[in-house]
Amino acid sequence: IITTNKINMKVTYFLIILILCMLSTEAQEITIKATGGISGIDYQSPIGNGEEKAGFGLGVGYTYFFNDHWGITTGIEASLNRNTFELFNGTTITTLEVDDQASAFEYSVAPTGYEEDQYFWSFAIPVMLHYKTHISTNTGIYIGAGVKSMIPTKQHIDASADKLTVTGYYPDLNLVFDDLSVHGFGDVNNWQDETKVSLKPSFLASAEAGLFFKLKKKMNLYT
Repeated sequence: IITTNKINMKVTYFLIILILCMLSTEAQEITIKATGGISGIDYQSPIGNGEEKAGFGLGVGYTYFFNDHWGITTGIEASLNRNTFELFNGTTITTLEVDDQASAFEYSVAPTGYEEDQYFWSFAIPVMLHYKTHISTNTGIYIGAGVKSMIPTKQHIDASADKLTVTGYYPDLNLVFDDLSVHGFGDVNNWQDETKVSLKPSFLASAEAGLFFKLKKKMNLYT
């Protein structure tokens, strides 16, 4: 598993479809939300390339309006976040280890065709200032801005490589073991593994804007 020097949590959504069903009094909105777009972790690594993939989300929200235009929104949103990561061929990862005879050695792995598929779920609680106004009888514009607290689940990682070349170098003996499979040294073809990684909660700045359309009394479509 590749540890990068800088990992910035980024949840960037576009092509947003927000389906909001307005219930109760005119001063309140209960909303149902569906989202889709690019969502994941922005990896910056000198030894590989990371890429965010398409994800999706669902949420339920509540907006309380102070007047005809201004309100505050909260709720809960669940999102699937996905990534891929590819290690550059020719990269060698070396760690210092001690064998069962208490001898220190350098353990090196040189992967070929190493890739990771990663995903995790996140649960966000927004607090947004909400503004809306009508531009015609059945159409209006809205703007929202605020913060979200995001709690992620563990990140699930499926890793694979066409080949791993595993070697052990003993500096005291000036000796390299590269063909001793009984001790784990040599070539491993079509390698696969999986693991889970804990992620820290994040606080995000958030903003959105769009149009809303009146479908019927007390029911609007937001986009």
